[in-house]
Amino acid sequence: MKRGMCVVLCMIGLLLTGCPIPVPRTAVIQPALTIQVLDEKGRPLVNQEVRFSWYSHPHRRFHRADVYRTNKYGKITFAKKTKREWVMPLMMHGVPQHYWVVCLNRKGYDTLARSYYIRSKRRAQDVWVLRLKKGKYFRTCKESKRGQ
Repeated sequence: MKRGMCVVLCMIGLLLTGCPIPVPRTAVIQPALTIQVLDEKGRPLVNQEVRFSWYSHPHRRFHRADVYRTNKYGKITFAKKTKREWVMPLMMHGVPQHYWVVCLNRKGYDTLARSYYIRSKRRAQDVWVLRLKKGKYFRTCKESKRGQ
């Protein structure tokens, strides 16, 4: 009985002092997502280059960027991928939030960049329809170390 009470008091003391206590969790590093790319008239853009980049907060950390091409229906489908990570929920900035940036560029169209966050209300498989609009400029999708 005395030993159990000592353990409880030690845990309470650690919590009150703000000592980091690591906790394991499974994080989504790639969501289950289908992206469909259309032009202004709603026609699928075949073989459209799509840059899919993975970031996390805090500190806008850039993890990786992959380039994909759409199929004959203007679609790309991603399977859900997870990883195990240790977080410290009692510490400031102790729990990273993962997010993704989808960037599309094509000559004659405006560059389109959209952020994708996982929210609790999202379905297991989302379909994201992106429309490119005619534009006067052409800009490339590039990543920087700060995630901009």
